[in-house]
Amino acid sequence: MALAEARELLQSMEYLPASVRFDLAQEKLWTSLSAASRSFCWAASGKKSPGQMSFNEAFGRVWTNDPATLSAFASLTDESKAEALAFFTLLVHEYTHHFDFLITPFGVNYHGKWFREYRAFQRFAPLLLQQPSFPDGRFIDYTPPTSASEEFREAFKEVHDISATLEALGDGGMTPRAENMALGWYENTKPAIILGQSLQRITVRGFLFTYGVPDEPNWYLRPSTLLETRAIVHCLSWILRLFGQDERAREPMQIYLKAFYSRAAIAPDYRFLLDLLASAWETDFHNFLGNAHIELVRQFLMLLDAACWYALQAPPPMPDASAVRSSPILRFVHAITFFVESFRDRRPFASAVDAMIAMDRDPKRTAYELTDIDAILRYCVQFVEILQNLNHTEIIDPEVRKHFAHILRVQHNQLSSRVPKGYVSFIGIPEEGNPLLGLRTQQEVDDLAPDAYTSGSQIRDWFAFRNGLLYRFLGSQQIAVSLARFFNDPLRRASQA
Repeated sequence: MALAEARELLQSMEYLPASVRFDLAQEKLWTSLSAASRSFCWAASGKKSPGQMSFNEAFGRVWTNDPATLSAFASLTDESKAEALAFFTLLVHEYTHHFDFLITPFGVNYHGKWFREYRAFQRFAPLLLQQPSFPDGRFIDYTPPTSASEEFREAFKEVHDISATLEALGDGGMTPRAENMALGWYENTKPAIILGQSLQRITVRGFLFTYGVPDEPNWYLRPSTLLETRAIVHCLSWILRLFGQDERAREPMQIYLKAFYSRAAIAPDYRFLLDLLASAWETDFHNFLGNAHIELVRQFLMLLDAACWYALQAPPPMPDASAVRSSPILRFVHAITFFVESFRDRRPFASAVDAMIAMDRDPKRTAYELTDIDAILRYCVQFVEILQNLNHTEIIDPEVRKHFAHILRVQHNQLSSRVPKGYVSFIGIPEEGNPLLGLRTQQEVDDLAPDAYTSGSQIRDWFAFRNGLLYRFLGSQQIAVSLARFFNDPLRRASQA
């Protein structure tokens, strides 16, 4: 019963990247654990007194170094083991998301779109408030009435174009809709053969180039799935580390997967993305982790993590390339194909970073319009600087302006520091799966640490309302009241500032 409660709590917990907010309820998770799990977690952390665990207590111990800890874990039921593993991997999972949105070109693209969408709403909301009625259903599917003015239509299009691209990327977490998917990339409608599998080329909302999920006609590989893949790989790698990176880790990893990421429980695109690399060994992800040599499992997780990291370097649209270059999914597929071919050809690389540099120079790069990571990072820094200027001059609400200023400052710091390093990142490619242990400089701690920033209520409320407006059903009265609050009241606050 305790595992079911813990699973339900974990499903409700999340990192909210737009508002940089952690909705974790760790105390609730702790009290939901069985008495046996709580007792083990207390002992495994080495705590000597009541209170919240310190960083070292949560992440500073390798359980295989202490026979008593291993014996205590072995004595637990599978359900209690799963609870304990969930407790010790929760922050690894959620902080993977936090860092990925703040230190990668993909994160710059995402936050840039959230900024530009808000800026567009600043223009559109007052026009919408003047309409005699408000739209029913998901606003992302709204079509302006034929009687709408040209000004209204132009303002709506600006909002909708940005929101539609965010939805295509996976924003909102909604199930994909077939009507937003078109066969092919431009004129190329031929299937692609990836690791022996025939994958249909798909364009979503006229902008995102990706692949359809085999035998799932309404699903495509969403970029947001890369983020979830990274998080689960980091958690499994951390479990592997806790158990000495040897055979003793296999059972805990399998228990964790069965409890929280069984094949039946995860979305089709998530399952397929995990299976794609494993297909090179003619199996699926879950069976591979259960049967392959444990050292091969460790290397497999490293390759999958590196492929996702490579994918997240997909930049915002660049002037010298089409939207193909901005697709994280195409970068991911290029990376895993390259890794598998190198493995089969016995072509070793000193590190994952060396392999990524070679990927950028591979002859197949032209199909994906790839360019050097140096050019991508420098472009992202310039892109952020443009947004910083727009935020300073055009965002009216002081609290919203302050929030975006924080995001853009952090991204500018982090992307600028990455320019001379390229793909190298202790946070981005954590050796043992825990990105929190990758924080090495004072600037990284100041920008990215758990207590570095707390967004205000206005920010949290805006993004909660915005998600409901775009992707779910809101009543017309709630829409009117909320839009007036967010886009009329700021004018008064700005005049008083």
